[in-house]
Amino acid sequence: MSSSSQVVEEIGKMDKLDVEGTDLSLPREIEAAIAARQRQVLRNSAVLAQMNLRLARRREAQDEVKAYSKTFDQHVRDIAEIDRMYPEAKAMMAEMDKQAVVQNKESREEK
Repeated sequence: MSSSSQVVEEIGKMDKLDVEGTDLSLPREIEAAIAARQRQVLRNSAVLAQMNLRLARRREAQDEVKAYSKTFDQHVRDIAEIDRMYPEAKAMMAEMDKQAVVQNKESREEK
């Protein structure tokens, strides 16, 4: 299974894919939307890794601290790479977050 950084690199290398003459490239807007969703997933994973890192530090579990630090750093690097490749992804992700908050609020009101 590819790591998220490898996926980001592969997306960056692909301007156009040609499989037996079939154009499989995506419009920039769709690529940016996918990148925004990936950025959102990475952000959530980074927050989780950061929380786990704090807990591991409290327990003084050095092996866990190293593992969570490495995971957190990798997620942050991947987010920075997405931001570099798709500057519009951050704004798109913020809009998706706002929509999710509104939907969550509406679903709570329905109950």
